[in-house]
Amino acid sequence: MQGLVTAEDLDKFAGTGSSRGLLPHVVRRLLAASPGIRGLSMPAGDGVWRGGWDGYVEHVDGNAHLPHGALCWEMGNVRRVRLKAQQDYTKRTARPGEVVPAHTTFVFATMRHWPNKREWAAARRAEGLWRDVRVLDSDDLWAWLESNPDIHAWMSEQMGARLGGPSKAPAPAQLPADAVNFVGREDELIGLSTIAQHISGGGLVVITGQPGVGKTTLAVRFAHDHAAGYPDGQLYVDLRGTHDDAVAVDALLERVLGSLGVSLAASSSHVDEMTAAYRTLAADKRFILVLDNAADEQQVRPLIPGTSRSLVVVTSRDHLGGLDCHRRIHLDVLSKSEAAALLAHGVGVDRAEAEHDALGEIAGLCGHLPLALRIAARLAERSPTWRLAYLVERLRDERSRLDRLKSGDLAVRASFQLSYDLLAHEQQVTFRRLCLVPGATFGIDLVMSALGIKKQSRAESMLDELVDRNLLELAPQEGRYRLHDLLRLFGEERVEEDETDASRLDVLRSARTYLLRTSMKSTMALLGGTARGAGVGGKKSVSPRDALRWLDLNFDNVMAVARQAAVEGFYNEAINPIVQLSGYLELRAAWTPLRELAELGLEIVHRVEDKGSAVESGRTFVYVSMCTLLAKSAHGLRDYDRALAYCDQADDWCGGQPVLSHMINQVRAQVMRSMNRFDEALALDRVIEDFYKELDAPDRLGIIEHNIGATLMDAGRYEEALEYLHRDLAGCRQRGDEFGVAHTLNTIGIAWGRLGVVEKSKNMLIEAALAYRSRGERLREGYALNDLGILLCGQGDFINAFSCHVLDLEYCIEGEDLHGAAQALVRLAENVVAHDVRHAHVAVDFVCHALRCLNNGTDRHAIAAALVVLGEIGYVARQYEYADAQYDMAFGMYVDVNSYEGQFEVFLKQTRDMVEHGRRGQAVRHLRVAVDLARSHDRARDEAYFSFCLAKLLVDSDTEEAKRLLARSARLLGELPAIETPTSTGGGDSLE
Repeated sequence: MQGLVTAEDLDKFAGTGSSRGLLPHVVRRLLAASPGIRGLSMPAGDGVWRGGWDGYVEHVDGNAHLPHGALCWEMGNVRRVRLKAQQDYTKRTARPGEVVPAHTTFVFATMRHWPNKREWAAARRAEGLWRDVRVLDSDDLWAWLESNPDIHAWMSEQMGARLGGPSKAPAPAQLPADAVNFVGREDELIGLSTIAQHISGGGLVVITGQPGVGKTTLAVRFAHDHAAGYPDGQLYVDLRGTHDDAVAVDALLERVLGSLGVSLAASSSHVDEMTAAYRTLAADKRFILVLDNAADEQQVRPLIPGTSRSLVVVTSRDHLGGLDCHRRIHLDVLSKSEAAALLAHGVGVDRAEAEHDALGEIAGLCGHLPLALRIAARLAERSPTWRLAYLVERLRDERSRLDRLKSGDLAVRASFQLSYDLLAHEQQVTFRRLCLVPGATFGIDLVMSALGIKKQSRAESMLDELVDRNLLELAPQEGRYRLHDLLRLFGEERVEEDETDASRLDVLRSARTYLLRTSMKSTMALLGGTARGAGVGGKKSVSPRDALRWLDLNFDNVMAVARQAAVEGFYNEAINPIVQLSGYLELRAAWTPLRELAELGLEIVHRVEDKGSAVESGRTFVYVSMCTLLAKSAHGLRDYDRALAYCDQADDWCGGQPVLSHMINQVRAQVMRSMNRFDEALALDRVIEDFYKELDAPDRLGIIEHNIGATLMDAGRYEEALEYLHRDLAGCRQRGDEFGVAHTLNTIGIAWGRLGVVEKSKNMLIEAALAYRSRGERLREGYALNDLGILLCGQGDFINAFSCHVLDLEYCIEGEDLHGAAQALVRLAENVVAHDVRHAHVAVDFVCHALRCLNNGTDRHAIAAALVVLGEIGYVARQYEYADAQYDMAFGMYVDVNSYEGQFEVFLKQTRDMVEHGRRGQAVRHLRVAVDLARSHDRARDEAYFSFCLAKLLVDSDTEEAKRLLARSARLLGELPAIETPTSTGGGDSLE
């Protein structure tokens, strides 16, 4: 090299293997020559201080190239310099050691030219984790060298010596071309980079995954990114492990040794001797070797160096569990966003944005599999004037999808066929028949039944073999498996070619029989105690907890059977599981799946045209049942008008049949109770009560007694409610109805809480929560804990109340109950404000999250509860106008939904806040309205309470009225049973 180096020279030199070791040397010299440097710690060598920083220094003087204060350095010259900088930044932020990031500047140095360095550094500074973040690239290093002529000259000599030495054979550069449209895999690349940096640059990495998932693409991308760190070359061999002509071990060793400069004539033809020669040579070299598409462990084991700074990357469709490697990466398909991005690269951004929905559907039809996505992108690219929606229509047909997913020498079916052909005959049979098993995932019991396997260990072994070959995946749930959608289509094609009709029907029939019988036994156990006989997991009896778990895991499988039966015209076989599963979904409060279930049932009813079929004779019953399920779903989703409309629709079909009519009215009464139309609800329920008494149906009568008790409780008639509820509880215990016991305990606990009998309420709610827990019903356990938390918060036990609401929130999120999650968040906010007003900002966050859960705006009751909390927070902040506006909006919403309890709570809390903040005049006016409200709803206990509070405020200004109010309060309380002080449903707020 002639003359002094320029910034361009530094950038070019960064691509050589020598640059990594020289970078820390030159930075160290520049720092040592700078004034005001203290505590310089930057090891000479390859620039890596194991377990810590590449460098650390304190700068206490002015310098145009360095910030002031403590500096922690990271450096690297890799091609993807931004990824390296981000990785180092993330790693050091997470594990700073003795460094305090808030008082330290993070500095990243590279000889590369980095055009977007300022944007990256600005984004990191905006995170506020470090005092400052800086980047020095080739331009900055050159400017720094310019200010230090001696070091500039030394650097020029060093680079010249490294680039201008004796000529030698070029290092091998055998890597295939890097993918142009590489997308995703950031976590995997960071993991691979960590291996390359922290195991002296050497080691073994195994990348596995199903056909077409992108194993080779990832290995090649990583090797290109880190090529500069391996000056002795980048070697690549396709081992052809999925073909008949897989590369033999001796041929592989000869090829690699030849690439490393060993004369083939001088090498031994014996595998052991060639392996020894390879490992001896590798010990003194630093290269990266990609062994692509390995067949098994034996094929690659001789190529794993003993002691070396080289890195071997193996890709395989087999798990290669026999290899002891530094990192094993199992590739899954791309995420939705990554799959869409890969397609967008191929079809063009404008076209992708114009047909965003079609692009997403193409990604889904390709199963997010990279090979299929690349082929689909090329198909779309081939016809640029055609809509993407047209490609969607062509790919929707499952029978021809694999035919269409082909472009040039790329084909999804051909890729799958290579793996399939490597299977033994028994494995091929197992794979084909698994593709007939209904449902996205399946457990070992279903597989044993469908495939006729007697021993569980044998079934597990067969499945594990397919998992190792990456033709079958482990599902997230323990003990369950899944097939990729395209692999299932391929398997179904092989079924058509290689299975007889009798064997295919035998698998389908066995799977259906197992699912329908076990579904029936599980729903019976869940709704009525313990079912006897062979059932879940081969047990002789099925407990409700086991039944619930089986249904949670196999619900989709049973629904797949119902849908397939409907398509094939077996309507009885389709309707039976729908009716059975409805009870399970009601217990789970899974209202959206219940709606989908009922819609499928109605669709089946409409398909039945043969008047003589078994379903036709019960068509009216099925239609009415599905309409009532739709009503229950709408009720659960708080869409009350729609729920009543479904009840009316069922009425039109029932033809006045008493049993059907009462079934409809039972749901209608529940909806009316939720709408606070208590008199109408009670009238309907009492007619039904008389009917079931005449019919002598104690289980049905118990449900109606519970409904009447709940309606009376919501109407404020607590003593009457408790009579009905205790009668129902006794009946549930006598019948062994565990769910009924838990449900009724919960309702009784709420009633005692509203009466102010705190200990009884607490004990009942705890017992209800434990009863739900014993059955595995976490969502309903959460509901009971929510009621318990409200009670405890009202008693000042904020810590335990908070814990109750946190668990409720967790269970609601787990059960996808957004309404329940919103309620839990509101209660958490109330708890925070009641416990310590200084944390009001936390409560605001809870309320905002709750409102996001309720973004459809249909549940005005829940929104009003959130507004009440905002009103409380407004008073804490002394923003009285804002606070009163929130309370007023909440009150208006409670009036709209006819909720007396909500209106009561608003008056109670707003008046309390007014008094505490010295707004006694406003409080008096509110209490007068509150007294009238309680009187108009015939709530004597609440009227007495508000009258007493109003008297306390008037005692100094209007003694006579205060006396009259106190006398009325005493008279009202004297007419009531001797129960503790009246409280709100929220747990007993009082005006002190």
